[in-house]
Parts: sequence; C-alpha cells; structure tokens
Amino acid sequence: MVGIEGNAKWPYAPSIDSLESQNPSGGLTLEAAAVLADWSIRARAVKSLMDRFFSDEDRIQLATDLGFSRSKGTHGSNSKASGISRSPSMLGPNGRIAASAKAAASQDELGDDAADLRIAARSSAARQSAQGRQADAATNRAIELYAEDLAVKYFRELDWVVTRVGHLKLGFDLECMHPTEGALHVEVKGTQSLGERVTLTPNEVRHNQATQACRAQHALYIVSEIGIDARADQIRCFGGRERCLRPWLIDNALLVPTQYAYTVPV
Repeated sequence: MVGIEGNAKWPYAPSIDSLESQNPSGGLTLEAAAVLADWSIRARAVKSLMDRFFSDEDRIQLATDLGFSRSKGTHGSNSKASGISRSPSMLGPNGRIAASAKAAASQDELGDDAADLRIAARSSAARQSAQGRQADAATNRAIELYAEDLAVKYFRELDWVVTRVGHLKLGFDLECMHPTEGALHVEVKGTQSLGERVTLTPNEVRHNQATQACRAQHALYIVSEIGIDARADQIRCFGGRERCLRPWLIDNALLVPTQYAYTVPV
C-alpha cells in the first residue's frame, strides 16, 4: 500500500482509521470510486468476484466474514457515509479471517448490501438450475412485464388511455390515445443493465422509421437496473430507473448490428 508508513512490512491489513488518517495513494481511481458509490453496482461487483473466484463457497457466510454489511456502529465519518463497515477485527495476521468473527456473525445482522448478495445468489442459482433456458426465459418475461407495468402507470398518470398490444407483434408495446395529443406508440424495454444499450427487433425498427405509413407519435420507455429476486416458486422484480424518450425517431447511426441471417447456398 503506497503511502502507508512501513507499508512493505505490515503484518496485518491496515484499519479504516489508519487509511483515513494517512490518506495513502493507492486503491481506486476517482472514477471507479464514483461508480462504486452506488450500492447496487457494488453488489454486482462483489457477486461477479464471487462467481469467478469463490463459486464453491457459502456466499452469505463469506460476505459476513468479510464485513460487507450496513454500518451500525461508528468507524469514522467516511465509512459511515459510504454505508459499508469493515471492522479491523475481521482480519487477523496476514489477512486471515478471525475465527471469532465467523462465530459471531449472524445473518440477522446483514444489511442491504448482503441482502442484495443473497438475492443475486438466488438468481444465479435459478439460472444454473436444471430448467436452464426455461429459467432465463421466465426471468426475461418477468422483466418485460414489470417494465411494461411501470410504463402503463406512467402514461395513465398523464391522462393517456393505454392499451397493451405487444402480443400483436405490431412493432411496439403500448398504444396510447390522448384527447388533445392524439395517438402515441410506445416501445418498452426492461433490463438489469444500466440501460445504455437496448435490443430492438427488425420489426420495431421498421415501425419506428415508417413515418409515412404511421402518423402516430413514438416513444421509447426504458426501465434499467431492475433487481431480480428469483425463488423456487416465483420471480419478483423490484426497483429500476425509468426513462422516457419522446419524441423518438431511431437514428441509423446509433444502430449496432449484432447478428446477420445467412442464406446457405444450395
């Protein structure tokens, strides 16, 4: 750890107070720290590390042992503000986890971050179950319906009369009518990602760009960062960040081809 006195010979992990008092140069960049200030992103980052390096471990117990829980005590203003506490007593000589910490850990003391890890672990287990692609299809459908429900609520609160038409494969999901604004066709997209890129079908692109044939207004309604609680008997969606693009006309320069259909020669 650059900037910590005797950094090359520290026999144990430096405490939070030591790091805050000496302000060492090392660790995350400012950009990475800003991104990781979002607890949902931190949870996904931890889940990714667990999937890659600790797939055989009890994830909840590991999160408990490492101190990833909502702060209930006082470990300095900075650690409290971040919402994460990592008690120095969790680490023994050479960074080993103290056995007493493991014995004292209780799942009842886990905070929001560990709860998100529980949800992520259940979701991962569901995707890897014997149902395989059926589980993924069910999750995708649950996300679609959840995003659509939020879109319907949004437009109805703005006095639009909303009809769901996604099952008709018209190139949009909601047909909306307003007494003064006329017709509006809404394409709805739900995703667990940040929503920086969404997938459009050829039919959705054609409909949006058919300005001569379709006189309705067009809108794109995106619900990103949707959380998933995948259990044995149900899939529950929660949270999410809503964004509405209106008017919406697809710019071909922003379309990225992801696959091609190839006709095999006879």
